[in-house]
Amino acid sequence: MAFLDVSIRVALAVTFLVASVSKVHRIEAWRSFRNVIEATGLVPPRIALGVGALVIAAEFAVASLLLIPYGTTYGFIACILLLVAFSGMIARAIRRNDQASCQCFGSSVEPVGAAHLYRNTILLVLAASGLAISPSGQHAADAAVLMISVPVGIFWALVLMHLGELLSLIRFTQRADGR
Repeated sequence: MAFLDVSIRVALAVTFLVASVSKVHRIEAWRSFRNVIEATGLVPPRIALGVGALVIAAEFAVASLLLIPYGTTYGFIACILLLVAFSGMIARAIRRNDQASCQCFGSSVEPVGAAHLYRNTILLVLAASGLAISPSGQHAADAAVLMISVPVGIFWALVLMHLGELLSLIRFTQRADGR
């Protein structure tokens, strides 16, 4: 169970860390994220800056909590809450046929779509599973578990962060084959 617990924690932590850092690593990425928040119409433009900062802080907090002993339960709960909120916003954008771009991992021109909901659903399942299996009274994993589970977690984080592109590639390949 330790392998699975650490792999899930690393996958989620890396995903949320990349999400938070990618929104602030360049001023253009930050502006683009803030503009998308304003475009949703869910918050008044005058507080979009503060909401954006709060989202980034929450993403960073989730990543941090998942990696520190005794913080994982709170990390999983915060992760689930954020993912439910993000999924609701994505579903709303899809329902309204908004062309809002995905700012999940920094600036993007790709509009939100079903692939984003699929990714969030997988992340939600991971977070709920992690919450269920993570031992209370967290202790440090031994070196053998870390050597295997950390790379596995990073791999799955990368797959999930690029799920939209992977699904597009599969659809393109199927069209090229005539299927």
